[in-house]
Amino acid sequence: MLQPQYFLHLANILFVLSYSVRDIMSLRVLAWCGSLISLPYYYLQPVVLWQPIGWAAVFMAINGYHVWRLWRERRPVELSADEARLYDLTFFPLTRRRFVDLARLGRWADLEAGDVLARPGQPIEEVVVPLTDGVEARIGEHVLGWFAAGDIVGAAAVYGRPQPFEVVARESCRVLRVPVVAIKQRAEQDDQLARTLERIAREDLARKLERLVGQAATLAPTPASASQPPPQMP
Repeated sequence: MLQPQYFLHLANILFVLSYSVRDIMSLRVLAWCGSLISLPYYYLQPVVLWQPIGWAAVFMAINGYHVWRLWRERRPVELSADEARLYDLTFFPLTRRRFVDLARLGRWADLEAGDVLARPGQPIEEVVVPLTDGVEARIGEHVLGWFAAGDIVGAAAVYGRPQPFEVVARESCRVLRVPVVAIKQRAEQDDQLARTLERIAREDLARKLERLVGQAATLAPTPASASQPPPQMP
């Protein structure tokens, strides 16, 4: 008959192996198996050792949860065509899993020409990212410029800054709309996500400024320049 101590020896061998591997998933799986195999040793004693059994069950629950979480994070992420385009345009610094989780906090919307996304002086409730160059900025009737595909509209609201101009759809276009409150809550729970979103916002602003500088350099100081389309917005 197999002696109870052999279960304990095998469990400890698995624990040693778990501390020897570099992959966190392998560590969790080995630790979970070690806790499971230790259970017969505690149960087959002359007096059942319920307290060690209870602690082993706790460790199994903790490791089991992390194994499930890691498995979920490592699954291949399927992006829709719109999500894939937006990811390639703007959100590539994020992992695909984090991007999907962020995008699905919001909703996709099809705008019509004239739909207002933000008004000056009013709080912005949603960050908007268009898939086409169909969104423009205005002050009164004067068009300041338009946002390129993948530009972030209202990113300043995440950091508590006011919106200085009106943002309007100039033609039909598809956009991703994510509530500012949801972004803030998710960023507070995930420091790495918060840092990456700050990087994305900085790179988004840098791209807009680079376009403005390039367009300003190519504009000739002649009346003909007035007929050219307005610059894209930072």
